[in-house]
Amino acid sequence: MHYNFYQKIKLPYAMMLILLLSTYGCVPLLIGAAVGAGSVEYIKGKLTARINKPVPKVYKTAMLALKKMGLIILDDEVSRHEAMIKFKFDDGKKGVINLNALTERACNLSIRIGFFGDETKSNMILTAIKRRL
Repeated sequence: MHYNFYQKIKLPYAMMLILLLSTYGCVPLLIGAAVGAGSVEYIKGKLTARINKPVPKVYKTAMLALKKMGLIILDDEVSRHEAMIKFKFDDGKKGVINLNALTERACNLSIRIGFFGDETKSNMILTAIKRRL
């Protein structure tokens, strides 16, 4: 007797298998996003953190922190939901801070120093910002 695999598997099980396989790559991202809320990550030269304050408040605090650190502000833009600050260190290395609203009361902050990133300098800036919030 010839056994047909497709006759054995019921349609709901096949659909669940297809759904599982098609979302396999996204599951770790979803779990990481849920677990990492409020955490700090350094990936591919960029330091990111969730800050539980609105964009305008974090922007003002970041500007103050950068100036207190003696960094030169090259350019900045701010709106209610996003902001960008470009700055430069004494050694000529440039950096950028980006803020993007997640909600009205929380935002995502990212810091990149130079092309390849500098984790130590990025952490110094993040610490200076968080200290003033």
